[in-house]
Amino acid sequence: MLGGGAFQIDDILELMPSVKDKNILENYIFKKTHEIYNTYNYETNLNKLGLEYFNLFLPEIICAHTDKANMMESIEARSPFLDNEMIELAMETPQKYKVNIFRGKILLRDSLKKNRNLEFIYKKKKKGYTVPMSKYLCGNNDLSNLLKDKISQRNNNDLFNYNFVKKIFELHKSHKLNYGKEIWNFLMLDNWVSKNNLNL
Repeated sequence: MLGGGAFQIDDILELMPSVKDKNILENYIFKKTHEIYNTYNYETNLNKLGLEYFNLFLPEIICAHTDKANMMESIEARSPFLDNEMIELAMETPQKYKVNIFRGKILLRDSLKKNRNLEFIYKKKKKGYTVPMSKYLCGNNDLSNLLKDKISQRNNNDLFNYNFVKKIFELHKSHKLNYGKEIWNFLMLDNWVSKNNLNL
């Protein structure tokens, strides 16, 4: 949760003062990534990023969220681009056919252009299904009130630096920086520690 991309290493050290050793923290957070890099022999940064995406981000976040949303609505969904042969082809395709400074998915988009019935796909801008958490946290609502309560109650003071949380919350509300993801992750972790009476 803390090492999944929301918090920077230095932010984790400030949020959790009991974590003293930056090297141990980095090794722990990036352990899976290093294992993936050592398993496959890809040298370009784009392919390394692809490996991370296929092995971590897709199965642990994107596919998991898709499965839950589909099951909730009783939809049987398939992801054809997750076929093993398709992924191998993507990894072996030269970078110039995949991405440049102006656009991505070059080969896929160019192949879709050949079929006029599919114009709406390659011309359409990408749109996600994310909850506007950052916006909610700026408002006067139950979520921001919950965070204010957490900061004032300091139930897990031995584990978290609530002054740091207060600082990033104020920066977020002032629209100077977007800390929505970090604040949400902190809220979930703080709540989980409290509900399970953990003494970490």
